[in-house]
Amino acid sequence: MEYTPRPTNMFCFQCQEAARNEGCTVVGVCGKKDNVANLQDLLVYTIKGLCYACNKGNYLDDEVMEYIPKALFVTITNVNFDDKDVIDWIKKGVTLREKVIEKTNLNKEELPHCATWNYENDNDIIELSKAKEVSVLAEDNEDIRSLKELITYGIKGIGAYLSHAMHLGYNNEEIHKFIVRAMTKLVDSKDADELFNLAMETGKYAVETLALLDKANTETYGHPEITEVNLGVRDRPGIID
Repeated sequence: MEYTPRPTNMFCFQCQEAARNEGCTVVGVCGKKDNVANLQDLLVYTIKGLCYACNKGNYLDDEVMEYIPKALFVTITNVNFDDKDVIDWIKKGVTLREKVIEKTNLNKEELPHCATWNYENDNDIIELSKAKEVSVLAEDNEDIRSLKELITYGIKGIGAYLSHAMHLGYNNEEIHKFIVRAMTKLVDSKDADELFNLAMETGKYAVETLALLDKANTETYGHPEITEVNLGVRDRPGIID
């Protein structure tokens, strides 16, 4: 497959800090370097491929449910700017995707590029991350792009909260199934109405995920309650963060 170079060093507009309220194209206002932004785009692209394979093969196991939320969490603003670590997450995604394809006997010729691409070394991954096809700007229609990214960022949030809940031993398979189905839709849907409805559904599942996390926190740590605290000065040192 021939790749098109990105029109800018990077493109990220997932947070309120985006340069000129349009998007960061040289380096992130948050400090994220262009190579990391591009690798995070490729990680999302890889997650889409894994979800596509899971959806088509009607497959979901504990390993997939463990990986996807955590991998999505990696791509949220100010979470992980370690390029080598992001590459490792990409590799894990490709390995997991190949396992799903093999277990479900999927025909790779019927799958999109995000579900079939592979690599021989880290440089292959780095080079693919520079391609427009794996970036936010792969979608030329600005309205469709905006809807897809709105859904993507909602799903990233779901992944983050779900990761926290799972860390405390709480889970909901229906949320995982939604993530797989939604990420699959993002691969090839061009229908604005369909994407709008999916955005609304993303909000619904975000609320359900927050409810799960609230349950995990309160049942693990207890319910917050009004408590009197000493605001006076003491004779011992302390650190104010």
